[in-house]
Amino acid sequence: MRRTHIKPILTLTLITPFLTEVLTTNMSVMTMLRPRVLIAMMTIGYGFAVLLLREQAVRMRAGAISILLLGLIYGIYNEGIIAKTFLRVHGVPINSFDSYGLYEGMETGWAIAISTWHAFFAFLFPIVIVYSLFPEEREEPWLGRIAFMVLAAVTLALSCVVFLGKSDKNISGTGKQYLALAAVAAFLYLLAKRYYRLAPIVPMRSHSFTPAVRGFCMHLAIILIPALLAAARIPIIFYFVYFALLAWLALRRVSVKSTIALGDLRTFAFGGQIAVALFALLVAFKNHIAESVVSSCLFIVGLAYLLFRQTRGLGKTAVTNDQRISERDR
Repeated sequence: MRRTHIKPILTLTLITPFLTEVLTTNMSVMTMLRPRVLIAMMTIGYGFAVLLLREQAVRMRAGAISILLLGLIYGIYNEGIIAKTFLRVHGVPINSFDSYGLYEGMETGWAIAISTWHAFFAFLFPIVIVYSLFPEEREEPWLGRIAFMVLAAVTLALSCVVFLGKSDKNISGTGKQYLALAAVAAFLYLLAKRYYRLAPIVPMRSHSFTPAVRGFCMHLAIILIPALLAAARIPIIFYFVYFALLAWLALRRVSVKSTIALGDLRTFAFGGQIAVALFALLVAFKNHIAESVVSSCLFIVGLAYLLFRQTRGLGKTAVTNDQRISERDR
């Protein structure tokens, strides 16, 4: 590991669990700050896999579409292999997905929705934020070849042990299920390599709130609407068609633009994260969880401030950095 890349590595592995577990109030701030929990989240839970996939994205010079495809792999790793929520016939984190699209012991309806959510919120968005904080290191590998290979081997070994072992819900996966998830991940990886040129990210700022609105709506589209479809028990084939339509619309949107501005992605991320925090706040109010109410309010205020700061042109440092990197790339 190069010394110059320690800061972005630590930042990425630290903020990713906070922007997923704490933002959704799935875990409280105090619980996250417990040393054992924080170390587990920064390594096995989030850090190792996110860092490895980010390194692969840089090595293949991935655009936004390829990054999202790699993010889907991370979603499979996190929810399917480590948390094993794909295997819960009952007690899925959003209970409307219980026993919906069950195939070979796996909840396919839940798997598609939550993997897509992780592709954005646990992979693309943290990476975009770290790239904004460390623009000089955005296009550089942060790990050497040996470090990358060792970390990959360790992560794969741990994922196998965790998946085949029993979870706190007394759930264990099978070798057949593990191979099926690995095959899906390999297919997504091949797609990411094939379409790496789609929507390259360029260091430009955002001047509009429109990406934030799209980010807000994206959260509704990939989690809330699927939850309603699952609750209504529509035939699973129509559920798959719904996600295929979302993918087609996203590709069509991307094909209109030759590049995607990093600033637009930041704004898009803030909009999506505000949506998550707002709905988490509603749930916290409903369940009378004071700590979650406070943390959700803090997230909403902080994210709204960052959004206004960026679109109103107050983020001079970030803008200057973006412009400098843009001029260097020319």
